[in-house]
Amino acid sequence: MHSQSHVFFHRLVTGVLLALTFAIPTAAHADREVFRSVDSDGNVVFSDTPQNEDANRIVVRTSPTRPLSESAARASVAPQNGAEEEQDDEESATVQQEAAEMEQLRAQNCERATSNLNKLQTARRVYDPLPNGERRYLNDDELEQRKVQARADIQRWCSG
Repeated sequence: MHSQSHVFFHRLVTGVLLALTFAIPTAAHADREVFRSVDSDGNVVFSDTPQNEDANRIVVRTSPTRPLSESAARASVAPQNGAEEEQDDEESATVQQEAAEMEQLRAQNCERATSNLNKLQTARRVYDPLPNGERRYLNDDELEQRKVQARADIQRWCSG
C-alpha cells in the first residue's frame, strides 16, 4: 500500500508541476502537449509523454500575461470573439473536470489510508504476501513503521 500511494503521490506532484510549468507566462503564444492516462491502479496520470497506448493528448495553450490595467482596457473596449470565448469555456471546463478528478483521487486515497491504518491497528497479525503464496509476518518494529506511514498518508490525503 505504501508504494502505491507513494507512486501516486509522485505522479500527482509531477502532474501539478507540469500544469504549473505551463501556467508560467511565456514571451509568445505557445501550445504544449500533456498526456492524460489511467494507470493499472486506476490513478489518473498527467505526463509530457504517453504512459500507455490509451493516453489522451491534451494541448495546453499558454500566452503571456498582461498587466491588469491593459487587460481591463481590452475587456471594456473590445468584447471577446465568440470562438475565443467558446475555447476559454472549453478550457475552463477541462480544468474543472481535472480538478474534480484530482479531488476524487484524493478522497479515494484518504479512504484507503484510513482503512489501512484501521487494519494495521485491529489485525492480530499483519503479513506481506510472498510471490509463492506464502506469508511473511511483520515483527513489532515493522508493524510500527507501517502504522507511522499510514498516519502520514492520512495526514497527506485527508487534510485540506
